[in-house]
Amino acid sequence: MTVPGADPQPFRLTLRRSLTAGLLFALAALVIAPAIGLSISGDLLNDDGQVTWFNLAAGAGACGALMWLLLCGLPRAVTLMRGGVAGILAGLLSYPVVITFAELLQRQWSNLPPLLERLEQVQLITSLTLITTGFPGVLLMSLAGMAIALLFKRLHPNPGRAAPLRRNPAVPRVAMALAIVTVAGLGVAFFWFGNTAIDTPTISAPNDETTMTYEQATAAFAAVEKQEAGLDLDQFCHSRLLTHGQKVARAIVYFHGFTSCPAQADALAEQLFAMGYNVYLPRMHGHGLASPTPSDLDDFTADGLIAHTKAALDLAQGLGDDVTVMGLSAGGTLSAWAAQFRSDVDQAVLISPFFGPYVVPTWAMQASTNVTRALPNIIFAWNPLKNATPEKAAIAHALPTTHALTEIMLVGWQVHAAAQTTPPAVSRIAILLNDADVAVNNRQTLEIAAYWQDQGVEPTVTTLPFSARLPHDMINTRERGANVELVYPALLDLLTKP
Repeated sequence: MTVPGADPQPFRLTLRRSLTAGLLFALAALVIAPAIGLSISGDLLNDDGQVTWFNLAAGAGACGALMWLLLCGLPRAVTLMRGGVAGILAGLLSYPVVITFAELLQRQWSNLPPLLERLEQVQLITSLTLITTGFPGVLLMSLAGMAIALLFKRLHPNPGRAAPLRRNPAVPRVAMALAIVTVAGLGVAFFWFGNTAIDTPTISAPNDETTMTYEQATAAFAAVEKQEAGLDLDQFCHSRLLTHGQKVARAIVYFHGFTSCPAQADALAEQLFAMGYNVYLPRMHGHGLASPTPSDLDDFTADGLIAHTKAALDLAQGLGDDVTVMGLSAGGTLSAWAAQFRSDVDQAVLISPFFGPYVVPTWAMQASTNVTRALPNIIFAWNPLKNATPEKAAIAHALPTTHALTEIMLVGWQVHAAAQTTPPAVSRIAILLNDADVAVNNRQTLEIAAYWQDQGVEPTVTTLPFSARLPHDMINTRERGANVELVYPALLDLLTKP
């Protein structure tokens, strides 16, 4: 029904203006995301669920167009307040929509985890990014909404005899209330999690390192073997010790990554052994069980990880005159801890260390650690080698949980905090990064490397190119997409540099 004497607004004109607003919101999101440190992939064809610029623009644009249609569809409904509210709600809704777009469009369909796990992953990433970056994100989207409203008002300064707004205050009132609650809730979460102190594990006195003889080291390993014999471990996942029958000039401890086991580096260990090293590959607690269960990592703690690191390094003192610590992902985090605190280590080699999730910016590291501790524990059942050939899928993987990941982050946070004020105990530090890695946040690793440099120790950093499209686990020859012909020489080059 049309009001007599009024100039009706066709639906297609309203829709066109809403789509224009959506396009402007999409452009705003493309500017806001990198400004607040969110990681957006430039690889539009990635198949591991990364958010791309296309996903971001499509999701934010769709959410912006919908909110504009609901709140500002008619010319006389365009106000700065309504534009701001539309921006807040569009920003809030964009987080789950964009992440869901990425999960649907950028995940390799031949290698999908179960649907429930995919939904849990969307929920986890949404919660983590929204709580840590949502407050500045939605505020900036609100400013974008007001700017769009101002632009539209300038383009249509006088709606003339436009049809009066229909009196239905429920939608704008509900929208305003939701916007206020959203901003308030995200603001509280942002400041609470970002400023809550993290209780890190206790560091023992610097002089607690143990000097072992070769005989004592092999006896300590025999005790490890005896303890593991009572566990139902996968045949390839026991702790391993490769020795030349005596203490040699150089020994290496390799810490495997989260959910993996010592077999991750069996091919690398053979190469190192052939080069004259004694090589120790300890098994992380709760890992390598032949039949993994959700409860395996219930008592997986930061204190336990540090005790595990100390015990392995103590044993290594009896294996070589010079001790190198090396590790991937969580193992890289333990290697970083050793670099910061263990003066009896001669060299530390960090391979894609895990200090925080890829999706969280460096400035939100403290908040993300607190958030993952506060969120319910989510257990994932997906085996990364599920679709590999039977001979390659011969390693059992522990079931990853978010609370176990948090314990690794606590160890990383301890390194992060100490590196800002104290020189690392190890003077030779090398870091190998993978530019295509979406399991760890390389920017956080580089930030810690910068702290070490400020303290007088400059790490050697090598980054393998994105074009190689290496998997996160670039050490394991069984991993889909592994290219050890590229990785191992780069790693050995870092290992032998003075």
